[in-house]
Amino acid sequence: MHFTKKNPSEKRIELKNKLKKQKILRFPGAYNPLTAKLITEIGF
Repeated sequence: MHFTKKNPSEKRIELKNKLKKQKILRFPGAYNPLTAKLITEIGF
């Protein structure tokens, strides 16, 4: 997440809260910078 406005601490808290819900989480993988940017723009 290179282009988010959250700091690392906020990201950790958000991930921990999502993991506590015990629901399926999706983590897209990017094989190049353009794909990573597109993934970020659609909200992952």
